[in-house]
Amino acid sequence: HTLIDYMSPLYPELKKEEKQICTTLQYEVEKFKVTFIHGQSILEKYFEEQAFTKTITGFQAFKLYDTYGFPLELTKVIAQERGFSVDTDLFEKHMEEQRALSGKKIAHEECPGEELVATTFTGYDEHISTATIQHLIVHNKSVERVEAHTEVSVITDISPFYVECGGQISDQGFLQIGSSQAPLLGLKKIGSSIAALIHSPQALSVGDKVILQVDSPSRMNTMKNHTATHLLQAALLEIVGKQVKQSGSVVTPDYLRFDFTSQTGLSSEDTALVENLINKKIVENIPVITEQSSLKKATDRGVIAFFGEKYNPEMVRIVEIPGFSAELCGGTHVRSTGDIGCFKITEVTALAAGTKRIVAVTGPAALTLFQNTFTIAKTLGQEYKVPFEKIHEAILKQKDLLKSAQTTIKTLKKQLYLLQMPHWLEKIHHYGPIPFLYLSLTDASLDDLRDIAQECMKAQPGLYFFVSQTQERTVYSVSLSPQLTQHLDLKSFASWLKHQGLQGGGTSTSLQGTAPTVALSLEHTIKTWVHEQVR
Repeated sequence: HTLIDYMSPLYPELKKEEKQICTTLQYEVEKFKVTFIHGQSILEKYFEEQAFTKTITGFQAFKLYDTYGFPLELTKVIAQERGFSVDTDLFEKHMEEQRALSGKKIAHEECPGEELVATTFTGYDEHISTATIQHLIVHNKSVERVEAHTEVSVITDISPFYVECGGQISDQGFLQIGSSQAPLLGLKKIGSSIAALIHSPQALSVGDKVILQVDSPSRMNTMKNHTATHLLQAALLEIVGKQVKQSGSVVTPDYLRFDFTSQTGLSSEDTALVENLINKKIVENIPVITEQSSLKKATDRGVIAFFGEKYNPEMVRIVEIPGFSAELCGGTHVRSTGDIGCFKITEVTALAAGTKRIVAVTGPAALTLFQNTFTIAKTLGQEYKVPFEKIHEAILKQKDLLKSAQTTIKTLKKQLYLLQMPHWLEKIHHYGPIPFLYLSLTDASLDDLRDIAQECMKAQPGLYFFVSQTQERTVYSVSLSPQLTQHLDLKSFASWLKHQGLQGGGTSTSLQGTAPTVALSLEHTIKTWVHEQVR
């Protein structure tokens, strides 16, 4: 509050948004408390795993940051207090890989030196246009003619092809050149020109006529998803609140993705309300109106402009669903909301503190989802012999039965192990002061191996190496009595095991890990190693 009072004369909006600012700050503080506690628990596990190396790996530091939001600097401070180091070089390498994958680094080709003719976009009104070639671009140079089988960017006077912008991906389609079709390999804007990249099936020259055809089913599905994205933002503003701000979107023929910031969560009830409101507007079949306006007039009347987007102050395009939504948008849209068919949210996730992501489908994709869901539900109902409304209850009951059965199996296995314990203990060999037992079991989990070792320790403190082949993998567990650590170094044992193909780690008294397979000779080689290493 003090900072707002001090800065508000220069920034009056601070006073206006004071309540929201304070709420956001408090929310961030509480979220970081959770992040800090969770991050510390993960870091403690890493300390145990890296007890021998005393180094938090770059991947571990990266995972703490990327998955759990735990800052690198905090990891370094806590690690230093514990006598550990952090591999920051490898951390930075993982960060660079993530940045590359996130698409933040986009290569832009240079434009040819000459002035290119602007292309008039016809895709709002038609999917097929007969056009004249104005330029041919090969290896970033404008040429007058290309031979057959040349990869070339074709610039025409008009084009129905939409080039990726504002979240909507580029069109699919082809160029009809004589009797041949050349599928689109890519689209890009060069200044005000639309360049269509193709592999020319025949010779082409500037001035030739070509037919440009959009893949209509793909475009129509993209249009449904784009208009649905506008409906989604309007519904969120109405249901969640005016604090909702769009932070990104992707519109494809198959799905739409909408990212937004909001300090309040999106409950399952809110999600249902948003879906219901959007489908209500679809059923109302409201005409979608587009018009041109100046940027100032548009924003003065409350039309939503996406923050960070560059707009022409003299001329912007407004896409309006009267009485519900109005946004600045250059994308392609359906004629009326009824064309969307239906809308279904498939995923709601939190990207970061205060940032949410919604993924949804419309039209044919939504219908396919409903049909598949119905088929699955019908199959489950027949399997459990219950009506649709009882399926969830039946699955929960089955889940409880499975959990109970697993508990019973675990109890029976423990009883079986206890019965075998005397026989196992008779197989203990002594290497100097260290009693040693090697056991090879089948379908025992790591927990089982640790439980057996604990029971053995009660009867005879020593060194226990247990290995088990499960359906998925081979696991092993090593336990050493604390009073025997002066006679054997498990750090050296762990290094030796890696050379035998057994990966893992642990502490001075326990190791665990996995292996693709275990040689029949492993027992003998371990016994030999223990005999040689005992101090």
